[in-house]
Amino acid sequence: MIKILLINSGSNVLVMVIKLIVTFIMTPIFVTNLGKYDYGLWEMIMSVIGYMGMLDMGLRPAISRYAAKYAAVNDKKNLRLSILRLCFSWP
Repeated sequence: MIKILLINSGSNVLVMVIKLIVTFIMTPIFVTNLGKYDYGLWEMIMSVIGYMGMLDMGLRPAISRYAAKYAAVNDKKNLRLSILRLCFSWP
């Protein structure tokens, strides 16, 4: 269990470090090619998209959990209700 935890934590840290390195490399390239104004616009759009992911409020994992649960026990009524709740509660 500890070995799996260390491997997963290490891979998460590695992914964050790689993203940081790519960001430091790509930022000057974006600024040079897009210009300051367009790069600022790009960053604002990416920030809004990032916040939209936070506003999800856990709907995707919850729907995935309940859809898998109801599909496993072959409860088609509750499976359909879960999917309908997703469709009507999605922002």
